[in-house]
Amino acid sequence: MSATVRPLHPAAVTLPPACDLPPLPRFAQWVEDEMRHRPAHADPAKRDKLAAGTDSRWWEIPAGWPASSGLVKLDVGGTSRAEDTWPTLPHGARQELAWTLSTVCAGGGVVSRMVFNGTVAAVSWAHRQYGLASLVDLTPQQWAHAIVHRREHEGWTNPGRRRSGTAEKSSLNQIVQFLARLQRMVWLHYATEHWWQAEIWDADMDPRIPRRPHEPWMSKVNMLRIKQPWLREATRLWLADGITRDLIRISTAVGRHNSICKLVVFLTERGIDVDLLTADRASLNGIARDFAVFCRDPVGRGVRRARIVGAPGANAVLNDVAQLFEFAADNAAELRRFTGVDAWGRVGAEHTSAFRRMCARRGEVARKRAQITSGEKAYRDAEIATILSRATVLALPECETFTYTHRGQHFTVAGLGQEQAYRMLLLQIKTGRRMSELALMDFDPLLPLLTPVPGPDDADTGGRPVGGVAWLRYQQTKIDGSADRIVVDQECVDLVHAQQDWVRRFLTEQGSPVRQPRYLFVAPRQNRHGNRPYRPGHYYEALGQFVDAARIHDERDQPLPLTRTHQFRHTVATNFANAGVPVYVLQRFLGHTTPTMSMHYVAIRDETAEQAFLSLVKIGADGQEVPMDRTTMYDLLQLDRGTDRVLPNGLCLLPPARQCDKGNACYTCGMFATDRSFTEVHQETLERTRTLIAHRQRQHEQRTGRPMAESNVWLRERLQEITALERIIERLGQLPEDQHSLQGGGVSARVAPAAPVPIEITRKPRP
Repeated sequence: MSATVRPLHPAAVTLPPACDLPPLPRFAQWVEDEMRHRPAHADPAKRDKLAAGTDSRWWEIPAGWPASSGLVKLDVGGTSRAEDTWPTLPHGARQELAWTLSTVCAGGGVVSRMVFNGTVAAVSWAHRQYGLASLVDLTPQQWAHAIVHRREHEGWTNPGRRRSGTAEKSSLNQIVQFLARLQRMVWLHYATEHWWQAEIWDADMDPRIPRRPHEPWMSKVNMLRIKQPWLREATRLWLADGITRDLIRISTAVGRHNSICKLVVFLTERGIDVDLLTADRASLNGIARDFAVFCRDPVGRGVRRARIVGAPGANAVLNDVAQLFEFAADNAAELRRFTGVDAWGRVGAEHTSAFRRMCARRGEVARKRAQITSGEKAYRDAEIATILSRATVLALPECETFTYTHRGQHFTVAGLGQEQAYRMLLLQIKTGRRMSELALMDFDPLLPLLTPVPGPDDADTGGRPVGGVAWLRYQQTKIDGSADRIVVDQECVDLVHAQQDWVRRFLTEQGSPVRQPRYLFVAPRQNRHGNRPYRPGHYYEALGQFVDAARIHDERDQPLPLTRTHQFRHTVATNFANAGVPVYVLQRFLGHTTPTMSMHYVAIRDETAEQAFLSLVKIGADGQEVPMDRTTMYDLLQLDRGTDRVLPNGLCLLPPARQCDKGNACYTCGMFATDRSFTEVHQETLERTRTLIAHRQRQHEQRTGRPMAESNVWLRERLQEITALERIIERLGQLPEDQHSLQGGGVSARVAPAAPVPIEITRKPRP
């Protein structure tokens, strides 16, 4: 007989008030809000099969679970008294528990005996007291009430089993959190709605959500954080449209959702509701201006550690909000039908421009860029040396000690036992990979290098290769289509092999039958099979402990912020550039699509830039060497302080105090200088100028019926430019071969002249 099909909605159970009930854990509160807000309906076929006990194929319950399957003894940690209670559970709840628990264990999770016993006891108590038959018959809050009352009854009947208040609250939170997770799994399998109609988008639990094979950790969205229904449903449609059309990833959707949540807090504080959609231009500009200030305010961010948000962070929030209104303007009719709010039909381009206009101006972004070029975003050589000399503290077991010297004093500290963090730190220092690229690497990321890259001869290497010996394949999760592998040396290969050995030992200690896990760096908890990657929180926590224990300080004796791991990427890029690596090689190594992005990571040292300038002969517009000492020219142009005298085709020798009145006629100007690095630019300009002259001559003849005379004022200037270009190109081609052009951003490998080139000055440069 078919079971009664009813909505998946919390039962109307009246529970007695519970005293001293702690707040729900975060995920349990999310499930509580979802179950209260939007009741889902079960698939009748699935509910019927479950009630009849014929759904073994769908549920995939191991035979004889839990007693004879070994899952309880292996994963829970010993025999459990809950096995005696198991047969008394209602059939539906028993089937749900069996499938969800076995699914958790099969995925590598570990269920503690306390949580397992408490979960089974809570379900049995709810069945006896309230006649409930399913895990989703109560919300997490109601389950917490039921567990507390069961414990009060148990403590009253058996005083010897009472525990301290702290232990009671801790175990209660663990059981409620675990029950919420099981409820969420059952809810997803029962529900017939689309994945984007749910209030919680969890890519780890819901396989229907599109995701990449290696998705970063940000994979949960709670739509109920957006309190305004008109804004929540619009955000739902906007993000779901982007994910389903493969325009964005779930991790990108998480970031955009967080930006809208900041807008929610702002609108709530200001008392602004749906009237935002119908505001006039002046009101919109005022709201957008106030929101821009709010985004920079640490209090407005709603985070624990208050600090001023930089221009890039605030710009990202403002751009996300602008994109939402841009989507609304392009899909006004559909959004109006979806949300039931007619005001969405009045959203136009003024909403988008109001928020996008509030992004930080170029001056502020330029100051951010100045921090990079000045080296503030890269670690100094002395700081890297300190990190490497004391990195052993990370890997040593907690029972061993390490002694180091800091500012003349000797310190002895215990090891931190963080071997994974130790190897990841060394790989970041050596390769400059992003933290996510290393954490999501496959277990076997090394590929053979058919032609090893030779390295410098070193008698101290003991015959070990010092050049590139293998490809290291990483997960390129940020830029689609970019390179996903780099050449690494033997030290990196040894680090990978050592990490592989550690993971194998870890799996053996966990009792896992898996010998080839998915990831090289694995989560240390709830990960028996190694199918979950190492998380940023574990890494940052280990680095914070390392900075405190090993006293990793800067030159001012202040702790280094090692948790800003992207600075290692800036450091590697800067070192490569200053070592003379061409920019196209640097672009390939960093995995960028354009050289411009690669140069954003580079901090060229002043001495390197000066050496590059002095090593190239400067040619004037007349095709002769500029009669000025190169050091004097470098000081005159103030290239160590700015680049406003750097032209697309050379250099302007006009003093900074004077203004240019020649427009773009640089090739006929006596203050123009260039070198061989601009040869291709000159050749291209020469061809374009000749083509332009031919085109203008044809137009002139068609318009006037006469050919353009050489005395034409426009043609005379262009012919002078061609003459100057021909002289410059001819003279640059006569320079010695060692005076080659600058390649890439770094040039410390270029050899400067031993002394300034003697030049006889026949005339004084123009003032």
